[in-house]
Amino acid sequence: MKRIGSLRSCLPVAPLAAASPVAAAVPSLDGAVLGPGLAGFVAALPDGQLLAAFGVLAVLLVFAAAALMRRATHSLRRRIRELDDAIAARDAQAESLARRLSQTIHELEVAHHRLHEQAIGLERKSHLDALTGLANRLLLDERIGHGIVRALRHNARMAVLMIELRGLAELAERCGRPVADEVRIAMAARLRGIVRAEDTVARLDDERFAAVLEEVYDRDDVQRVMAAAAEELGAAIPVGAERARLGVGLGYAFFPEDGRDAAALLASAANMIQAAAPDRRAVDVG
Repeated sequence: MKRIGSLRSCLPVAPLAAASPVAAAVPSLDGAVLGPGLAGFVAALPDGQLLAAFGVLAVLLVFAAAALMRRATHSLRRRIRELDDAIAARDAQAESLARRLSQTIHELEVAHHRLHEQAIGLERKSHLDALTGLANRLLLDERIGHGIVRALRHNARMAVLMIELRGLAELAERCGRPVADEVRIAMAARLRGIVRAEDTVARLDDERFAAVLEEVYDRDDVQRVMAAAAEELGAAIPVGAERARLGVGLGYAFFPEDGRDAAALLASAANMIQAAAPDRRAVDVG
């Protein structure tokens, strides 16, 4: 009885006529809270039914709470799945971007390597003669300048040797330009084999070559190179079924006495050739 009374006393009620000893001991329900009909119904319930009603209410509340919990749990799980799907999609997107970035980096590295090789090739072409592979005039001037710097630094001398192959124009007229080019290539190889590996050999034009001889000490050094060049370049060379022998003109100039830059040294060597053999037409084919 006391328990039922305590349950009733929990409700904000106003005094009503008691329908039972328990109801009499419990203050009446406030009609403003539950309404007159419901308040009267509760007040009129026997003690056992009231207890059962509260039990049912408690069970309903438990079920309602469980339903709300299940609904909240389901909603939370759905949200977790959505977040997992979003994370998986982001991971897949990040992996795709990483693959694309790696591929792009690889393509850029390949392109950079190709451009580097092309730049080296262009630099070589800009400094080398396309026919013979020897240095061209641009690289020759650079090497002469380098030789001058070394000569000044080490208090040494350097020489520029000029070689004129006479008769190549006549050979081209008689046998064709390709044949004359083959002779030029062969003569370039011979000249390359005469000088030291550190010396520079260049092709100036169709008939003239030059060599930069660094760290020479006297004219005897240059004379030995000139003698070897005259012998090698003056030897007969096969031209188809025949053999051709070209005329060879040689001149040299020393730094610093014959010139102090590339142009002056080359001009001095060319003047020596012209003074020694003014007739430039000389080729024997047979």
